[in-house]
Amino acid sequence: MTEENASESAGPRRIAITGATGLIGATASQRLREEGWEVLPISRGRHAGAIRWDPGASYLDRDSLEGSDAVLHLAGEPIAQRWTGRAREKIYSSRVESTRLLVQSLSQLQRPPQVLLSASGINYYASTEMGARIDESAPHGDSFLARVCRHWEAQALRAEESGIRTCLLRTAVVLSPRGGALAKLLPVFRAGLGGPVGSGRQPFPWITLDDHVATLLHLLDHPECRGPFNLVAPGMVDNRTFARTLAAQLRRPSVVPVPRLAVGTVFGEMGRATLLEGVDARPAALEASGFSFRFPQLEAALAHLLA
Repeated sequence: MTEENASESAGPRRIAITGATGLIGATASQRLREEGWEVLPISRGRHAGAIRWDPGASYLDRDSLEGSDAVLHLAGEPIAQRWTGRAREKIYSSRVESTRLLVQSLSQLQRPPQVLLSASGINYYASTEMGARIDESAPHGDSFLARVCRHWEAQALRAEESGIRTCLLRTAVVLSPRGGALAKLLPVFRAGLGGPVGSGRQPFPWITLDDHVATLLHLLDHPECRGPFNLVAPGMVDNRTFARTLAAQLRRPSVVPVPRLAVGTVFGEMGRATLLEGVDARPAALEASGFSFRFPQLEAALAHLLA
């Protein structure tokens, strides 16, 4: 084993994180510190101990990145908004251009990090019917979000040219009562007004926040892992089953469907793309790498999250 490989096997201990204040970033930062990592947020704000950056101005304090063993890239404009022309531009540039800036900066370091974990989305793929069970070898889709993910990943993979092991995190809906989709749904379902969206037959790919963060630690600690990974629980369900399971956990009915027309009227293209369509993906690469989900099935996951 070479000295470089031995160093990576021992495990990096200094990690820089974009999006460190978001739901995933904040939880990952806390867990990483508990595991003995030194966490350096990459932030637009002037926070003590943070690495300054401003992707809109193509600025990143590259010198402060020196000595980082790993980088976790999670930053991006929220998807859940009406996709006006301006919103599309911000969604695209906040992912693609920020990743371009980050990777260019990493390539110019005297000692680049050993590994880059870069966020992406399960929307990389075209929407599917239930039963498709596609894995990481499936081709990309041609929707707006698929194009964003494809270009996002292409910029991240340029880090491999500098010898940086790169993992692409094709993330499903992350379930947590503290934020994201589940937090928005809970008041509706607790009021007895929850139900399936549209036909309810579209796949609903999901993963708990606990398992998402656990995958990050797993990928950091396994130097053989690189390339795309579907961050999605094995227990795939359709939208109707998700609604019924959530309502049952809350001891409420699930009888108020959200009509397809209403989704398009209220949310526009964003709603049609994220609520009326889905991807039946499986975590083939993660499972092949030896990762074990703590919450592979939805009922047990929701019981834990809502306890």
